Amino acid sequence: MPKPSPAVPSEILERARRGERAAHAELYALLAGPVFTLARRMLASSTLAEDVLQETFVEVLCKIGGFRGDAEVGTWIKRIAINKCLMHVRSSWVSRRGVTGDEPA
Repeated sequence: MPKPSPAVPSEILERARRGERAAHAELYALLAGPVFTLARRMLASSTLAEDVLQETFVEVLCKIGGFRGDAEVGTWIKRIAINKCLMHVRSSWVSRRGVTGDEPA
């Protein structure tokens, strides 16, 4: 059974929303491990998992100001990572199949 993401203290979240670099680093330190593990399991490649980890946190830092708090921040970040993983899986499937999207169905 997967371990839940560590809880992010609300003060770190609020500081991250205000754009404080130290809070961004703290958020990364708390959640990079679980996000990497999730990506590694989905992609079966450490290299791709590292790419997804970086892409995920770039998006998180760009969008943290709009985070509404409907879910735990760790859940939100993991969902972003899952979507990034799925995009990698789809793009590799498309490139292996030679599907261009221009062909009639």
